[in-house]
Amino acid sequence: MRQTAGYRVLVIEAQAETRRNMCGYLTQLGYRADAAGSGAEGLTLLGGNVYDAVLFDAAAEGTDEIGFRDILTRFPDVSVVVMSATPSVKAVIASLRSGAFDYIIKPYEIQELALILPRATERSQENRRRRELFAGGFHGVTGSVDSDEPLQGEPIGSGHGKSGGYRREAECVATIEKGTNR
Repeated sequence: MRQTAGYRVLVIEAQAETRRNMCGYLTQLGYRADAAGSGAEGLTLLGGNVYDAVLFDAAAEGTDEIGFRDILTRFPDVSVVVMSATPSVKAVIASLRSGAFDYIIKPYEIQELALILPRATERSQENRRRRELFAGGFHGVTGSVDSDEPLQGEPIGSGHGKSGGYRREAECVATIEKGTNR
């Protein structure tokens, strides 16, 4: 089983008792868990902390009209798992198409969280690594991705154990991903 210590999960759940229970389950699984009773409260916590995953109760959206899409817009690196006690196929598909990492139907089993959260936290970490790698941009790169001519500029791999060579965009991404042990 993947190490969970140190990973933070935010539970946004409308029902106080369910929030407490979920945080207890997450602690049993080795996660650090915080809880919010509404989307607005969740956004406040997300603004002041770094979370590796968010468990978002679809009913919490109705409390203040702040939904998981708002979270993804403001915090695109975090993996959001939507939960609902009254799902419809249409709602599940819409959530996944809108960027939800996964969808859990309540009542859920703790084993279900144990399977989903390691993948969700891993994806958030991967998203952050990619953002950091691309944060500096493509310094001085000139040329066209569509041409047969090589791109020219500062090597993207410099400083990450890579050396030399100017590659097309797709090759650059592949090179960067290899550098992050993917």
